[in-house]
Amino acid sequence: MTDQDAKPKFDRSPKYPFISLRKAEERAKTFWAKHRKEGARVATVADTWGYGVKSSGLQQTVGALKQYGLLDDAGSGESRKVQLTDLGIRLVADNRPGAREGALKEAAMRPRLFQEYRRWIDDPPSEAHCLSELELDRGFNPLAARTFWRALMDTAAYAGLREGGLSDEEADEEAQEEDRPASSPVAETSQPPSPSFEPPVSRFKVEIGENAIMISAILRDPADVEKLVRILNANKEMLLN
Repeated sequence: MTDQDAKPKFDRSPKYPFISLRKAEERAKTFWAKHRKEGARVATVADTWGYGVKSSGLQQTVGALKQYGLLDDAGSGESRKVQLTDLGIRLVADNRPGAREGALKEAAMRPRLFQEYRRWIDDPPSEAHCLSELELDRGFNPLAARTFWRALMDTAAYAGLREGGLSDEEADEEAQEEDRPASSPVAETSQPPSPSFEPPVSRFKVEIGENAIMISAILRDPADVEKLVRILNANKEMLLN
């Protein structure tokens, strides 16, 4: 067995949805219009949503809808199929009074990290505080921290759990970013060290997979050890399912 074979395999999907619930609902509606309750091969859904079959945006959108509980999948490779869940169908097709509103609230809190940071919805600290906690305690890089925070806040507003959400300009920006590759939500930015220079200040990289955490770190002083311990403690709940 080679070193490469021995490495754990990690789910490339981010552990939080890379699109907000408002965009996920649009994708679910488009799926319903084309496929109803039937399962459809991922390649077919790519055409439904206007993606290339090998587009990163396609896989990220499937992953996001799964995290919101709107989509389920079965099979693998070219035989993999996806279909709307009962929650997804209630969201897009149940016209009874209050059905959509209830489905939105349920879907909004399905993602695991959204559940964990529900306190920020009910009693939000400042944006700067939230971003700092994500970066220092969870190992998010600055871009991923901002993306997560914005997705959480807008999803909560869209579902009626808080006031305020994305502006029209921010919503347009989100749509434009859909087909761009999403970085790992908890991987701190780090450039490979040049042989002739000291390693950069950012010396931690944390990746969250399905029931697994992969960490690489350069520890040079007690403060580095303390930071690593904080990251491990903050992420250990991810392994308890």
